[in-house]
Amino acid sequence: MSLSHGKIDLLAEISQSPRILSEVDVALKAKQLKNDVDEYLKLIASLDALMDAKDPTTRLEVVVKQLCKHGYVQAARKCLKQLH
Repeated sequence: MSLSHGKIDLLAEISQSPRILSEVDVALKAKQLKNDVDEYLKLIASLDALMDAKDPTTRLEVVVKQLCKHGYVQAARKCLKQLH
C-alpha cells in the first residue's frame, strides 16, 4: 500500500489511540537514558535554530562544533566527509 497519496488514514493503526506513558521521566531514569535524551533534545533545538542562518558555510561550522561539543564526533566527521 502506498502512503504517498493520502492513504495513511486507511491503516488500521490510525484508529487506535497512542499509548502514552505518564511517567516518562521515571522510565527514562530507570533505563539510565534521561541525561542522554535531554542532551539530544538540547542539541536538536540548537541545530534547528541554525537552519535560519543565511551562510551555509557558517551554518555547517556551527553544526559541526555543536555535534563535537555534545559528544557526537562521529556524526561531525560524517558531515565533513560528505562535503569533500
